[in-house]
Amino acid sequence: HEHVAILSATYAQSKWCLDELFLMKNSGAFIIPVFYKVDPSMVRWTVKDGALAEALRQHEQKTTHDPGTGKQKPRYSSDTIQNWRNALSYVADLSGFVYGAEDDEGELLENVVEAVLKKVPKTLLDVAKYPTGLDIRLEDLEKTVLSQWQERELGEAKVVGIVGAGGLGKTTLAKQFFNLRRSDYNSSSFVFDVRENARTKSLAYLQSKLLGELMPSKDVKIQSRDEGIGILKRYLSSCHVLIVLDDVDHVDQLEAFLPVKKILKPDSLILVTSRDKHVLKTSGVLESSIYSVKGMNTLRSKELFCCYAFHQPDPVPDFADLVDRFVKACGGLPLSLKVFGAMVFGENENYWQEILDKLDISSSEIYDKLKISYKSLSKELKEIFLDIACFFLGEDGDKAKRIWGEVGVRNLQDKCLLELNENNEIKMHDHIRDMGRKIAEKGSKPLRLWDSGIKIIDDLLEQPSTVRTSTNHSFICLPFN
Repeated sequence: HEHVAILSATYAQSKWCLDELFLMKNSGAFIIPVFYKVDPSMVRWTVKDGALAEALRQHEQKTTHDPGTGKQKPRYSSDTIQNWRNALSYVADLSGFVYGAEDDEGELLENVVEAVLKKVPKTLLDVAKYPTGLDIRLEDLEKTVLSQWQERELGEAKVVGIVGAGGLGKTTLAKQFFNLRRSDYNSSSFVFDVRENARTKSLAYLQSKLLGELMPSKDVKIQSRDEGIGILKRYLSSCHVLIVLDDVDHVDQLEAFLPVKKILKPDSLILVTSRDKHVLKTSGVLESSIYSVKGMNTLRSKELFCCYAFHQPDPVPDFADLVDRFVKACGGLPLSLKVFGAMVFGENENYWQEILDKLDISSSEIYDKLKISYKSLSKELKEIFLDIACFFLGEDGDKAKRIWGEVGVRNLQDKCLLELNENNEIKMHDHIRDMGRKIAEKGSKPLRLWDSGIKIIDDLLEQPSTVRTSTNHSFICLPFN
């Protein structure tokens, strides 16, 4: 909890206000004092002159009838008076806001709201069910970040990249770092799926999202990328922030955000995940500032696979050889280890062998490997999977359960083909999402059309009778803009 104590010249006249302030002090919660037309020194020195000191003296002089003795006695004990005085002195020494007669009350309110929002604990990002090997990668990333204190340009925020092939766990690593380090900064923002959102929405949308998370009290609508750069520079000047830009694949995307590094506090950090090191280097990120994520070694791969296949870190008897073959086929890729481990959970040796045979004849491309997981689904689950991959990513999980039933959604979760994040939004790894959309684009019925099929949608809308009568279309998903 956070407390806001608004102290005025008449504050100490109220016993209830003083009792409340004493409880705030003893609660251990964060207190934001607002000195409303009163100097903090007048609150601090309550034993001397001033309105608050006079109010406390009046409380000391108040009496009440004692039925036992029939005489008057002090209404408040000396301990109570001292508790009030201590609470006032304590709050007066805290960092807060001073409002004078000539100040703007609206601006004060805005600043107080922003201060409270910054102190409210934020929900941790969901990282990984089994964080095998994450500790080692996090340690290496920390070393890369720390090394930039010496190498970064004077007066600029640090920019550190995390690069590697898809499915290696770049986003997982960035989320873990974000969860552990966000409290070191005054504000923080994790911008997910930059590549996908820049394509389906806009960079201006992502800039608005970033500003809204870093400065919740600012309600600014950004209309274009270039306008957004100027707005971010204006509002984030001298701010101490942690920013994560996830899954960047084009220089233009970084150019929409990186200009702010020159106006942020120098100990701010911008972390970027990408599959393409060239994009980072072209944008001015130093080679020494880039951490390359490698595949997992055999020991860690086996542990991660077994966690999903057996819900324990070691193989069960009679499956050790099969586990070794799966680990080799997955090539140290955490995404493959996770998906195939979940696929064979609870299945017999014959099923394991059948999946292995398909893996052995598939190409080294992750798309071909992941397609095996799709083919193993029942007909109903295939339809649910394709619908979600095409239309429902980012939607509320309860909506999906109402449409397809909780059992179907949970089955896809159990097979690690989708997940619900900390906000109950539907998410898929980008490889799994792309795999689903590639399958949908090949013309399976019912035909699914989304943003990539705008031309087809335009053609359909020119023939309204076709849309009304066709049984081969389950959704036509149009952008609102």
